[in-house]
Amino acid sequence: MAKKKTGGRKKTSAQNLRMQEIKAEKRASARAERQLQRRKKLLRITTITAASVVAVAAVAVGAVYLVRRSGVLLRTQTAASTKHYSLSNAAYCYFYDQCYNNYIDYFEAAGKQLAFDPTKKLRNQQTTDGTTWHDYFLQSTNSVVQNLLQYCEMAYDADYHLTEEQLATCANNAAKLDMTAMPKGVRREDIQKAMELELLGNSYYEKLINEIEVTDEEIRQGYEKNKPAYQTWDMLCYTIAWREDADATATSLKQEDAKRYAEELAACKSPQAFEAYVKDFLVNVKQETADEAQNLVNAMKLSTSGARYSAEVSHWAMEEAPALYDTLIASEDGQKSYQVYMLTSLPARNESDAVDFCVIVLPYSTYTDAQGARRQADTLMEQWQKNGGDESAFRDLASMHTSDASTYQNGGVVSAYSADCTTYGKDIVAWLYADERKRGDTTIISADDAGNGAVLMVYYLEDNPLAVWENQVKDDLYEAKLQRITDQQKLVLVSLHQEMQQKLDF
Repeated sequence: MAKKKTGGRKKTSAQNLRMQEIKAEKRASARAERQLQRRKKLLRITTITAASVVAVAAVAVGAVYLVRRSGVLLRTQTAASTKHYSLSNAAYCYFYDQCYNNYIDYFEAAGKQLAFDPTKKLRNQQTTDGTTWHDYFLQSTNSVVQNLLQYCEMAYDADYHLTEEQLATCANNAAKLDMTAMPKGVRREDIQKAMELELLGNSYYEKLINEIEVTDEEIRQGYEKNKPAYQTWDMLCYTIAWREDADATATSLKQEDAKRYAEELAACKSPQAFEAYVKDFLVNVKQETADEAQNLVNAMKLSTSGARYSAEVSHWAMEEAPALYDTLIASEDGQKSYQVYMLTSLPARNESDAVDFCVIVLPYSTYTDAQGARRQADTLMEQWQKNGGDESAFRDLASMHTSDASTYQNGGVVSAYSADCTTYGKDIVAWLYADERKRGDTTIISADDAGNGAVLMVYYLEDNPLAVWENQVKDDLYEAKLQRITDQQKLVLVSLHQEMQQKLDF
C-alpha cells in the first residue's frame, strides 16, 4: 500500500530550534504568571490574617471589659467559704464596704483626720506598718466574715433557717442600698445574698444568746462551789523582808530579826496599834521619814474578794473562822519575807442593792478636752431624740460611739452596779441611787474621777432584782455558758481565699 503524502515542506533544523524557544518562552511566562498569582494570594492571606488577629484582640479586650462589668468574675471568685456556704467576691464587697464605712463614721464622730485619702485607691496607700489600707480593711472584713460564716454553719447543723419575712427584709434592704461605692459588676442580688448570710448568722447567734438561762438553783450551787470568789473582807497587811547578807549597820534585816519584828506586829490587838507599830518600825528601823512612813501605812489597807488573796490567807479567813482583829503571819515559798495580816472585817457576801443602766463613755482625750467631749455628748443626745428617744436608740448610739471596752458590744448595758462601785466615778452613783430615779431617765455627767476623765451619757434602766453577790455568781455562770458557744464556734473551719480578695477593686 502506497504511503500517504503529507502536505508542506519538511522543517529545517533552524525552524525546529525556534519553535522550541517559543515554547520555552511560553512555559516561562506561564510559570511567572503562576508565581505572581501565588504571591498575590499569599499577600491576601497575610493581610486577612493580620486583620483577623487585630479584630480578635479587640474582641478579647472588649470581652474582658464586658465580663468585668458584668460581675461574672466577681461572682465566680470565692472570697470565703465553709462546708455548706460560699461567699463570692461580689457578696464579700458588702461586708468590706460596711467595715470601711464604720471606720469612716468613727473618725468623723471623733473629729479625727483619716490616715488615708478616701478619694484614692486603698490598694495604693500604705499604712504605718508597710502594708496597704486595702490589706487593713481585708483583715477587718475577714474577722467579721469568719465569725458570721461560723454561725451560719452552726445554724445549718441545727436546721435553723430564715423565715420568709426575714428573706423579704433582706430583699427590700438590698433594693434600697446605695450601690455607688461598690466595684463595677456587683449586683443587688449579690448584696441580697450577703444580707441573707449576715441575718442568718446574726439571728442564730442571738437565738443562742437568748436561750442562755441561769436559774436560782444554779446561782446557789455556783456560790457553794466557789465561796472565796463571792465573799470579801478587809485587812491590814505589811511585809517585812530579810536578806541572807544583811549588814547590821544597814537597814536590811537578817531572817531572825525579820521574824521577830513580824511576831511583834502580829501581837497587836487593834488596827490603831498595828498601824502605830508599822510607822514606828519604818521610822526607827528602816530610817524612813515620817511623811513617807505615813504613806506606806496608808497603803496597807486591803479590801477584795477571797479569790484575790493567796490560798493560805483565803483558807485562814474563811475556813479557820478567825475573830475580828486576829492576825496571821504568812511566808510563801521562795520569798525572803514575812507578810503580817490583820483581819479588820469578817468575810461576807455583798448583799447591797444594785441597778442596771446604759452608758456611753466619751473620754476627754478622744475629743481634745472636757469641753469637746461635752459637745459630742450634746450632739449625740440630740441625735438620740431624733432616733426615737428610747432604750433601743440609746443602745444603738452606744454601740457606735462609746469608748467603754467592757460594754460596747451589748449597747452600753451595765448590770448590777452597786453604790460602792467606782468604775465610772462617784457622781454617777449619786444620780443612779436618787430616790426619784425612774426608767428612761437620762443625764450627761462630766466624770473627772473616772479614769483620766470622761463625759458619761447615762440611760437608767431599772433596779436590779438580785443582790450584788447573786449577780456576781450569775455573771460568772453566764460567761461560762457563753464560752461554750464560743468554743463550739471556733471548731468551724472557714477558708479565707486571700488571693481572690486581693483582686477586689478598692
